[in-house]
Amino acid sequence: TKTTDGNYMLVGDTRSIDKDVTNPLGNADLWVVKFNKNNGAIIWQKTYGGTEFESARSVHRQANGTYLIAGSTRSSNGDVSNNIVQNDAWILVIDENGQVQYQKTVGGTGLDFADGALQTSDNKLIVVGNTESSDVDITVNQGIKDLLLIKVK
Repeated sequence: TKTTDGNYMLVGDTRSIDKDVTNPLGNADLWVVKFNKNNGAIIWQKTYGGTEFESARSVHRQANGTYLIAGSTRSSNGDVSNNIVQNDAWILVIDENGQVQYQKTVGGTGLDFADGALQTSDNKLIVVGNTESSDVDITVNQGIKDLLLIKVK
């Protein structure tokens, strides 16, 4: 996504422990890299998560200049406040410098993933993904894997 200063931000995950990854945290980390728009040089990169597995699926620039990241986590430590069991949907908001402003996990005892998120006009966050859970935060499941659509914050 294009950043407020005209550069670019990319999200995903990394399993690396050297080279461009300077702070590995666990088995796999949610990884955010900000690139220079002119030459592709890394401006900064940061890892987020805990000792287990994290991944990002999307990043969206919000009107207030922060960035909303949707993904998943298996950790319950480090940058992650809570994990039910297995993968939980994970939502992060970071500022222009990569500092976490907000984070939340949502899930149950099945596999739960956030694939995208947007901010609404009333400053809530709409998150879309998929779920195999039918308990804890996910009260109903209609089949093996359901659409996950939640409103948070």
